[in-house]
Amino acid sequence: MAKKHSRDTVSAAKGGDLGYFEEGQMVKGFDDVAFSLNPGDVSPVVRTPRGFHIIKVEDVQEGGPEPLEKARRIIKEELKAEKAEERAREEASLAIGQIYRSGDMAGYAEEHGLKVHETGFFSEGEPTGEFGANKDFSDAAHLLKAGEISPIISLDEKHLILQLAERRESYLPALEEVEEKVEKAVRKEKAKKAAREKAERLLAELVSGTPMDQVAKREKLIPEETGPFTRGSTYISKIGPSEELLKEAFSLTPENPLPGKVYSVKDCYYLAKLKEKVGGGQEEFQSQKEKVQERLLTQKREERVRLWIKGLKKKAEIKILLTI
Repeated sequence: MAKKHSRDTVSAAKGGDLGYFEEGQMVKGFDDVAFSLNPGDVSPVVRTPRGFHIIKVEDVQEGGPEPLEKARRIIKEELKAEKAEERAREEASLAIGQIYRSGDMAGYAEEHGLKVHETGFFSEGEPTGEFGANKDFSDAAHLLKAGEISPIISLDEKHLILQLAERRESYLPALEEVEEKVEKAVRKEKAKKAAREKAERLLAELVSGTPMDQVAKREKLIPEETGPFTRGSTYISKIGPSEELLKEAFSLTPENPLPGKVYSVKDCYYLAKLKEKVGGGQEEFQSQKEKVQERLLTQKREERVRLWIKGLKKKAEIKILLTI
């Protein structure tokens, strides 16, 4: 599926495989979900500024003490990334100077083998294709006049320069222009309302004592288990991020396993029922203690390496020779 549909040209060829990565390396929404999954779990659709993602965790490796060779690799990668960022920024600054003088962004792009992306019309705050719903991007675009060039806008690892091709002022469109969009929105809203009403009726049945498997069989639904999660979780497997359900789940008991409401997550409605509570006893604490300590120790060592590099930079002139 990744080879067929993914727009990430690097990972698509490898079937979407991103390899091993550490917590904090990916964009936040992606990172939060990935590190809440167990091996074999598949997430629902996750939206980040970089697009839409479906994540499957293949394997998890616990962190451990950092050997010297790995610390050396971290230093090298940090310096490479820093140098690459510096060069990218310099190139963007040179580019914007030339584009300002000529006013010809398309000509500059063609001369330097770059591709110009055209977004199409979008409203303030509306997602813009591959750049997503980014406030800096949207704000800069809406301050420009036709033909004007923006300052450099940094989006994740990209440096963008915008030129406003055309502005369409706000207006009241004719019915023919928006009829299809309105019909689609109305159908979606009606479907959501009907789904919620049905979910609430089913919840009332469960509360009155009708067994869940009986209701599920009649409605041709397949109950699924989320697996255990903790109070500190930000994501529930097979459901997604629901702060409300995460909070209320811990008030449920074996005697009162049903919450008094249905939960909406990403246009879906869920009926929840407590299966079991797994106690965090001393034995479980001891089994997890070493793993947590190792992870924290790894993070601390990496941070000390970064601080060491920072200290060296303050004390001495550094010349970096890299092939990027």
